[in-house]
Amino acid sequence: NMSNGLARFFDWLRFTSPDFWRVTAAGESKAGPRPRRAAPLLPPARLSLMQQGRRRSSPSPVACALLVLLLSLPTPCSSQADKVTNAVWKDENTQDLKINGLVSWTPPADVTGFTHYQVQIAFDRLNTCGVDLYDVSPGEYGADGIPVGTNQLQVYVPTGRGLGSACNKPARWILVLPRSGNSLDLSRAAIIPLYDLGPTVPALLELDSFSFSDTDPAPGQVGGTVEWALKYPDMDTAYIEYYSVYLASDPNGAQQVSVGQVLRGTNQLVIPSGTSQTENSCGCVLMYPKNAIGLSASPAGHFCFESDGVTYTTTTATSTSTVTMTATVTTLDPSQVVVTNLLFDDTNADAMLLAGTLSWDPPGNSAQ
Repeated sequence: NMSNGLARFFDWLRFTSPDFWRVTAAGESKAGPRPRRAAPLLPPARLSLMQQGRRRSSPSPVACALLVLLLSLPTPCSSQADKVTNAVWKDENTQDLKINGLVSWTPPADVTGFTHYQVQIAFDRLNTCGVDLYDVSPGEYGADGIPVGTNQLQVYVPTGRGLGSACNKPARWILVLPRSGNSLDLSRAAIIPLYDLGPTVPALLELDSFSFSDTDPAPGQVGGTVEWALKYPDMDTAYIEYYSVYLASDPNGAQQVSVGQVLRGTNQLVIPSGTSQTENSCGCVLMYPKNAIGLSASPAGHFCFESDGVTYTTTTATSTSTVTMTATVTTLDPSQVVVTNLLFDDTNADAMLLAGTLSWDPPGNSAQ
């Protein structure tokens, strides 16, 4: 490897005849090295003995130039070939908090040192609260994992999507970890979202932020990055398979057109520059949680902007939550009629019961 090669090069510089590295004024090298000064490739202990009593000489410009050249060479780094890749999971159980199906993967190009794979479900990509999944065949693959050479696991039925009583967190990820002895190598694992197929579309999802900046200056075209963040990052999102992004003519999804989707776990999507917004006068970007059943009933976030050459005077609506005591500022299309400053103060201390006063400010132009 590169480090060993540099060490051998330094040894060679040190013990090769200094005459070889000195150059004449005309730029021509002198006689080559004497045979007895040929570069030794000896262990460090032998080299230290040879160094005793030897006069050291400074390296010449030629040696320095060669050293600079060597140091400029790219060093090898790990690649996808060193990791478990192409992990795929499909849930076949529609019951809440129950999973069964096939997990499959592509092994690393070099499996030297690994004996098994451990397939686990966990709270996050760091394998927090990770627990093993078992194969459907009794006694086939259990706590000892999947032997190298087998690249799939049919999840035992029934398997609950839980992480044990000691971990008060939901299982949201699947990890395929190579194992050597009792050591799991997270750096070479395949990590994918754990999707739990349920009987309904995803529930409404609360966001902490949702933003979009149109970077395409052409009239009637849009492009840029849509980004969002969950309000409750630790919530159970396993019932969501994708985040789907649409262009629409209003924030409720009228005349919406799909512009792409990303797997849950990714919180941004790039709308390509040149995407047309003229067909439906699309002036809003919306994001929906999605699963195999369909889209959530309402978009989780929206952002409305100028569309199709129409110039809007930007208005800002401010809403305050009495629960979090923080202000959320959202830029809205002024063609929308909005109620602002919606407030509610719950005066009932009983769980699942509400009482209190609900108040709001009317729209600026209620005639609409």
